Amino acid sequence: MDKNKINSIINLKKEIEESKNELNELKGSRKTLLASLKKEFKCKNLEEAEKKLQKMEKEVNKMKKELNEQIAELEKVYDLD
Repeated sequence: MDKNKINSIINLKKEIEESKNELNELKGSRKTLLASLKKEFKCKNLEEAEKKLQKMEKEVNKMKKELNEQIAELEKVYDLD
C-alpha cells in the first residue's frame, strides 16, 4: 500500500473515533435532558413534553385573552381609553 492510502485510512480511523466520541456525548446530553423533563415536568418522553407544551401554550393564550379583556373593562369603567 502506498503512503497516501495509509494516511487516508489513518484519517478515516480518526474521524470514526471522533464521531463515536461525539455520539457518546450527544447520548449523554439526551439522557440528561430527558431526566430534566421527567423531573421538572413529569414527562416520560419527548412526545409527552410536546403535548404538555401545547397545553401550556393554550393556557397562556387563554390567560392573556382574559387579562386583555379585564384591562379593556377597567379602561372602560375608568374612562382611560
